[in-house]
This record gives sequence, C-alpha cells and structure tokens, in this order.
Amino acid sequence: MKLFCLPYAGGTSIIYNKWRKFLDNKIELTPLDLAGHGKRMSEKLMENVQEVVEDLFFQVRLASQNDKFAIFGHSMGAVLA
Repeated sequence: MKLFCLPYAGGTSIIYNKWRKFLDNKIELTPLDLAGHGKRMSEKLMENVQEVVEDLFFQVRLASQNDKFAIFGHSMGAVLA
C-alpha cells in the first residue's frame, strides 16, 4: 500500500522522510510536493485550490497505478487530502 503524504502550507515533502524507519515494510511512503515547493521548486505556484487538487489527483493517480493507497496531510495538507 502506498501512503501519500502532503505537507503543511509552505512545507516540503522532506518532513516525512523520518517516517520511513517507523512504517511497516508493507507501506510505501510517497511524500508529495506542491508546485513551487521542494523537488518542484522550479514549477510555477498554482493560483487556486482547484488547480492544486487536480495536480495532486494526477500525481496520486499516476503513482498509485490502481494499487491500494491512503492519503495523509498535515495542516493545509489535510485540507487538500
């Protein structure tokens, strides 16, 4: 199962890297960055929530490949999740 993690507003996916050692090996940690943050720093920031949600949906759909998954978000990431 993949666990997609969304950071707080202004945060990056790197905050979830420490979780790897605590998760069962059946869970694949898959942190996501929003455009303009972290690994996606070179991308243009999105201007509304709808764009962000559609982008996240595309990322999850592509990475999940129809496997089971869960989404966790912290703070603003929870709202997006």
